[in-house]
Amino acid sequence: MAGTIYDQLVDTLKNNPTLSGYVKQVFKGMRYNIEPDSMPCIMLDVSGNFVTELDTNDFKRIYLKVELAAFVSIQDPEYAIVGDNTKGHIGMLDFENDIRACLQASYSLGNRVYDIKMDETDFREIEFKGIMSRAFHIPLRILYSQLNSV
Repeated sequence: MAGTIYDQLVDTLKNNPTLSGYVKQVFKGMRYNIEPDSMPCIMLDVSGNFVTELDTNDFKRIYLKVELAAFVSIQDPEYAIVGDNTKGHIGMLDFENDIRACLQASYSLGNRVYDIKMDETDFREIEFKGIMSRAFHIPLRILYSQLNSV
């Protein structure tokens, strides 16, 4: 069940009309050797599973914990935080907003889960192969149910 939910999360982000307009890659798992031409990108890694919210005789409500990381190269520092669509620059706050909007609109992941909870965003500036980049991290908790017999 958790694998199906994870795959649906990846597909939801890949197929979102807004994100697919500029995100070059949605990676399954973290990558540590990405090239600047792979950005902007999103990485999704599982950090936990089976954190039980509710346990009854028949089923459990469980959280799948996913770490979402996103990276964008800084082409023009003036637009690193807030972009300019007319010039083709995506800023970190724009990127974060688009991801949150996508997941809020698709909170049930195709009626497979009860909810997606997003914790606070952590922003960073990092360097990849001599090119300055911006990155952010959003911890996700995805609530789903599972029969006790499974």
